[in-house]
Amino acid sequence: MLSPVPFRILVHDAPIGVQFALQSGTDQLLQAVIATAEDLQFEFDLRVQLGPDALPNFLGPCAQGPRDARFVYLGSGTRAGQLGTPWDRRAKLGLRTIGWDLLDQLEKTPGGVLETLIPGRAKDGGPVCASIPVTWRIAGG
Repeated sequence: MLSPVPFRILVHDAPIGVQFALQSGTDQLLQAVIATAEDLQFEFDLRVQLGPDALPNFLGPCAQGPRDARFVYLGSGTRAGQLGTPWDRRAKLGLRTIGWDLLDQLEKTPGGVLETLIPGRAKDGGPVCASIPVTWRIAGG
């Protein structure tokens, strides 16, 4: 079983000038970056183990929430450490859709990473926020 599992979040069309960062633990921020016209990229690793429900249980500083509903937070504006901004948002990216079949494929892909591409903007034009649907796929290799 592959552990740690490499992850990559790509953020497309984020509002220029807004800072984004991964949340680690309850209050630490990782990889803070100010959005430009380029896609943003965040990389991290999580450990995985067999959960009591036989599904993958992701562990590590970036894994948030209860065992049966793990997710990763991507903060923006003040939630990403930016001062003097009107934005105070977090996007919640679920991990529960990642099954053993995808992890087995990843293990067989040299240099592979679980990747998702998310929009950087919410419907109101501000930074993406709330629970957003994500599709994890294998990239690289």
